[in-house]
Amino acid sequence: MFACLSVHTCSFIGFASSLYIAAVVMVKYFTITDEYFHCKSSNHLEQDCQSSWTLAANSISFACTAYENHVSSVPVYFGLKKRSVRRYIIVVVTVMSSCLIVYSVTGLFGYLTFNGRVCISGDVLRNYCPRDIPISIARVMIVVSLITLYPITCYVGRSAFDSILIELLAVAKHRTFAVESKHTLRARLEAVVWFLLTLGLAIFIPDILVVMRPLGGLASMFMLTFPGLCLLNLLLSNLIQISSRFLRLILYTVAGTYVAVGFYIFGSSVTYSIMSEANIFPK
Repeated sequence: MFACLSVHTCSFIGFASSLYIAAVVMVKYFTITDEYFHCKSSNHLEQDCQSSWTLAANSISFACTAYENHVSSVPVYFGLKKRSVRRYIIVVVTVMSSCLIVYSVTGLFGYLTFNGRVCISGDVLRNYCPRDIPISIARVMIVVSLITLYPITCYVGRSAFDSILIELLAVAKHRTFAVESKHTLRARLEAVVWFLLTLGLAIFIPDILVVMRPLGGLASMFMLTFPGLCLLNLLLSNLIQISSRFLRLILYTVAGTYVAVGFYIFGSSVTYSIMSEANIFPK
């Protein structure tokens, strides 16, 4: 399906979809009327209207989920016509800055539009009337954006599966095996199975939040807990020669903080996900 699309084309389509969503949300802020709020949206959940420090703490897991996007760095780098570290840094900084602006504009204007008028959902587009045609198109644009990201994610996942398969087959010396076989029947079969698996999960899992919170918790383990444990192991095994006791105390404190915060985000996000599915919330 995406064989004819390059990384550049997929990225451009996805970013254009995000620009459309930001533009629609911004225009709605300036053109919306009071009669618009009489349209009741059935997309709100009960926990959307709740406010507590635990909800704010659990939102950290969503920020940690962004850590998973670093796996796309490899196909992005190989998608450059002239590969160099300098060009790659320019591309990454430009893309990250553009995403920061687009997402900030979408969230800011989406919040200001409904602030103090209705219960605000964390998903900006769920606050709007379901019969709003431009907003409905924006929802379609989200699907288009996700579809264009699919080839990159599938490539990364298939490469990871190939590396595991090579190790299991005891042919680890053929390091170019996964790259050379990208057009073989096995690679295409992996892509089809990957697509069918994700399609089945999307059909049977009603809300992406069920997946996002546990993934955010796991990402926090990779971001904080594991680096903290590594630093703690280096200090305890004296692999780092530090004569200053004060500096060693600071490093121990940093390592302990990383481990504690990582475990907290993981435990709170998974616990909140289970409570959300079981409809168990404090009154």
